[in-house]
Amino acid sequence: MEQKVLHGGKQEGSKILVIRSKDGLTIALSPTRGMNLLKIEGFGTRMGWDSPVKEIVNPAFINLESRNGLGWLGRFQ
Repeated sequence: MEQKVLHGGKQEGSKILVIRSKDGLTIALSPTRGMNLLKIEGFGTRMGWDSPVKEIVNPAFINLESRNGLGWLGRFQ
């Protein structure tokens, strides 16, 4: 297992855990974002969704008082 800390922009301080199995499966998680599953790769296949947002935004940069107190949840309306 490898831990990385991202730097620059809104990803500043975000942590990434990269777990690699002996069989070649790689899983990347972000504990900073509630163990957000960033990607899974292995056995010649990449699984995941390509977000239009390229950075891993640290929750510290989210204004929780915006959108009438809903913060980032306001996007789910």
